[in-house]
Amino acid sequence: MKICSVCGVPKSLAKSQRWLDNGTIVETKGPPNRAIFIENENILEIFKNVEELLGLSIGRIIIESQRKATYDYVDRILPGIVRKILRITSYKPAIRSLTKLSKLMGLGNVSLLDMRIKRKEGDFVKLGTGNIFFLPSFCGMVTGALEVISGHDCSVFYQETSPGYYEVTTFVSTHPKELVERLHQREYSSKPGDTALQKCPGCGGPMALADYDFDLEAGLITRKASG
Repeated sequence: MKICSVCGVPKSLAKSQRWLDNGTIVETKGPPNRAIFIENENILEIFKNVEELLGLSIGRIIIESQRKATYDYVDRILPGIVRKILRITSYKPAIRSLTKLSKLMGLGNVSLLDMRIKRKEGDFVKLGTGNIFFLPSFCGMVTGALEVISGHDCSVFYQETSPGYYEVTTFVSTHPKELVERLHQREYSSKPGDTALQKCPGCGGPMALADYDFDLEAGLITRKASG
């Protein structure tokens, strides 16, 4: 993967995102898709506080919401003809591409552990990941992605097999009826703004990203000043 010699950011990441003057980040190939750049600890604390206020876990809601958002995202970027070819041949190229994308986005050290694809019930994909960004969100991501690739509804379960390392298994299944019509993503209404970000002369991305280290093997993005 090529790295910008000026700012140190992966070039594919800089090209895939547009940082607009209204403070939003959107996908270059799919403007309706919003992206966020957020510190892991912050989002974990937010959901922890919500669960404490409610007195119950919202992990299932997060997984379902992320599943639908990821389905919409992968559905836009993966052409129909490619899906048909994958279903006839092998899912491995697409899944490996998604694991590389996960590392690029700082979601953790994701790898393919096992899979069984026979185009029927019982099919599954098992991923292993350390340095996990946000477990419920990641579970929703892999579920939504497999649904697009396979053309079937899927569910997910996970287990911590060693400290900080999780195995996430996505399998063909049906969705809970009470969640099918809920938690759909709303498209945002873009408005003009006046935020001026200095652009990197090497890749065109925001120069502010030079403040971060991109460890593509570990799937981590860390701030240089604080680690």
